Amino acid sequence: MYLKASFKGKTDISDVSEIMIAMLQEFPFHTFSEEENIVFAYGEKDDFTDEIKSNVQQTILPFSNDLIFEDIEKQNWNEEWEKNYFKPIWIENEVCVYAPFHTLDSEPRIPIIIEPKMSFGTGHHATTHLMCAAILKLRAQMNGARVLDMGSGTGILAILASKLGARFVHAIDIEEWCKENAKENFNKNGVLHFQSDMGNVELLDSIPDPFDVIFANIQRNVLLADMAAYSKILMQKGSLFISGFPPEDANTLIEHAKIMNLNHLFTEVKGEWCCIGFTKEISKLKP
Repeated sequence: MYLKASFKGKTDISDVSEIMIAMLQEFPFHTFSEEENIVFAYGEKDDFTDEIKSNVQQTILPFSNDLIFEDIEKQNWNEEWEKNYFKPIWIENEVCVYAPFHTLDSEPRIPIIIEPKMSFGTGHHATTHLMCAAILKLRAQMNGARVLDMGSGTGILAILASKLGARFVHAIDIEEWCKENAKENFNKNGVLHFQSDMGNVELLDSIPDPFDVIFANIQRNVLLADMAAYSKILMQKGSLFISGFPPEDANTLIEHAKIMNLNHLFTEVKGEWCCIGFTKEISKLKP
């Protein structure tokens, strides 16, 4: 059973929806959408006590005083997406992310079929869009690469990397349904060499081979806590792309990454969200 929270904006919610979603990510919500001046957030019902619900209401009060909690069955999520939320989206006029039930007006150069279910990652959120754009920008690094996608959700980033030539993609997410959803989406997109696991950064200790590229579209505090583990399993000259935080957190993450031998490559901003790229460079001390 899942919990659906509906937040109706005091004014035009499009002006503050990204800020609201960033704040709501501090709670056990894992998927978000918006329609007609309402933000919807979804999470496991068992993760929400009365105290947490009250804290949600207080946190979001500056933006919405009309909050409704309701229980929904898992299968209702697919119906809602099909009817209302998940529309085909183009990224850099090259990638089109769409569901099996969509009909496209034109054939994209890079099609990505996503069955979203309860997983995050359809390209609609600015963080996913930023990460996909960064992957396209540095596409040459995907060719023949071993790729790790942390907080993989639907597996969209790993799928894009595979379509750009990655030889192996490994998706890791803390939710069981994300693990299964990523597998489903890998198969729908013809990804042949992949692994999808449920877990967190501790799983990296059991992986023997390093990665050429790592994606981590996760919130700031997790990125700060896990950066050392990412650097440890990243190949020399390898790349790390991160997102899931506002631009004001960028300098903190860049300075922290320096300690981990991760050099800043680029910073991209879309609305209230940010994406940063790094490359791993081990400092050579002079004799």
